[in-house]
Amino acid sequence: MTIAASLATGATPAELHLYGLDFGGGGLAPLRYLPHCGDVVVGDDPERVERLALMVSKELQRRRSLFAERGVSSFGELRRATGMSLPLVVVLIDGYGAFTAAYEAHDAGRLVDLMASLVGDGRAAGIYFVATAERRLSIASGVAAALPMKVVLRMSDPDDLVALGVAARGRRQPQGGGRGFINHVEFQAAVVGGDPAPEAQAAALQALGERTATASPGTSPPRVELLAHNIPLAGLPSPAHRLTATVGLAEANLTPAHVDLTTGHFLIAGPYRSGRSSALHTIASSLHRHRAPVAMELLAPRRTPLTELGLWSRVAQGAEACEEVIAGLAERLSRDGHNSVVIFVDDADELAEGIASLALEPAVRKSRDTGFRFVVAAETRSLHRSFGGWLHEIRKDRRALLLDPDIDLDGDLVGIKLPRKQQRSFPPGRGYLVERGEVELVQVAQP
Repeated sequence: MTIAASLATGATPAELHLYGLDFGGGGLAPLRYLPHCGDVVVGDDPERVERLALMVSKELQRRRSLFAERGVSSFGELRRATGMSLPLVVVLIDGYGAFTAAYEAHDAGRLVDLMASLVGDGRAAGIYFVATAERRLSIASGVAAALPMKVVLRMSDPDDLVALGVAARGRRQPQGGGRGFINHVEFQAAVVGGDPAPEAQAAALQALGERTATASPGTSPPRVELLAHNIPLAGLPSPAHRLTATVGLAEANLTPAHVDLTTGHFLIAGPYRSGRSSALHTIASSLHRHRAPVAMELLAPRRTPLTELGLWSRVAQGAEACEEVIAGLAERLSRDGHNSVVIFVDDADELAEGIASLALEPAVRKSRDTGFRFVVAAETRSLHRSFGGWLHEIRKDRRALLLDPDIDLDGDLVGIKLPRKQQRSFPPGRGYLVERGEVELVQVAQP
C-alpha cells in the first residue's frame, strides 16, 4: 500500500490508473479509497480476475497500435515526440505464487501465460506490475527476470537472500517489520500515515483519496466490469453494413459483437432454453435497423413466437409450408441470386431429414456464391448427429454462436476447442461466438 500511496500522492487520477489483484486475504482492499483505483479484484473471483487481465491486455494492444501510428516504440518516446500524455497503468498483485497455483490449471494455464507476457511487455507501454511473493520460487524465472527491481524483506529461508542477489552469504536477515534490501542496500519501508496498524493505514488512504478527489473531481480509471445478463439492443450501435448484425456484447472489452453474413452462413446452437430463438430475434432486429434493411424470411417447422414479428418478407410455419418454400429455392437462387436475402430457420433440426433436407443441402452449398444467406438455430445434440446433409453444410462455414455449451464437445461442431473456464456461468443468451477459429464470450442483446 505504501507504493500505491506514494504514486497517488504525485499524480492525478487522469495520470495514474491503479488496479489490485488480491490473493493475500484482503490486504489491498483499502486501495479502493483512492480515486486512482479502477478496482481491487479478489483471487477467488475467476471471471473478474480474467476480466482484469484482458483489460490490461487490450490496453497494451491499443497502445502498441498508437505507437505504430505515431512512429515511436515506447511510452517515453511518445511523450517526447508528440507531447501526448497517457496514464500510467500500475497493477499490484498481492500473492503472485497463489495466483499461479490457482490458475495454472485454468483454461490450460492461458491466464498465467497472459499475465507473464504482460509483465514482460507492459513496461515499454507504460504498464507496470508490482508483485509480492512469499518465496523466491513462487515467481517463475521468466517473470522474475522481467521485474528489474526487487524489494526483499525477511525471508523464511536465509539462502534466498543470496539467490535473489541482494546479500552476501552469511549476512544477517533483516530485523523488524518493513526492513529489507533493495538490491544490496538495506532500507526501512515507510508506513502510510505513520501508524503500521491496518486500520490506521486504511484511514490514511481514505483521507488521501478524499483530498485527491476534491482536487481532481470527475476523473477515474475504467472499472473491472463483468458482462451483464441483460443488454438492450437499442443501446448498441446500428450495423454499418446491411449484412452485418450486432448480436450483443463481447466479454473481452465489453464492446459490441457482430455477425458478418457477407462471409457465409451462420449457426446458432444450444440446448433447450439456452436462448436460440431469442438470438435469431436479435440478429433479425439488428439487420432490420439498417437504413436499407435486407429482405428476411423465416422458416419455422415448429411453433415459435418469431412468426409474430413484423420483420419478415415471407413466413413459412409448419413442416409442410417449409417444404413448399424449400422446394422452390433452387429456382430462386438461379433467378434472384444477385439479390440479398437472409433466410432464418428456427428449430432447424426438425428439417434435418426427409424431402426438405434433400433440397436444402444443394441450396445451402450454392447460395454461398449468391446474395442468399442462412441463419440457422438448432438443438446441440441433433447437430452432433448430423454427419452429413444440409446442417453439416452449414457447419462447414465454422461460424457459430454456441449457447450454454458443453466445453468438451460443442467446439467440435465448428472445428475449434472452447476455453476451459472455472466457475463459468451461462445464463440464457450467453455463449461463445466463433468466427473462423477465433472465439469470444458474448452476451446476446435483447431486442
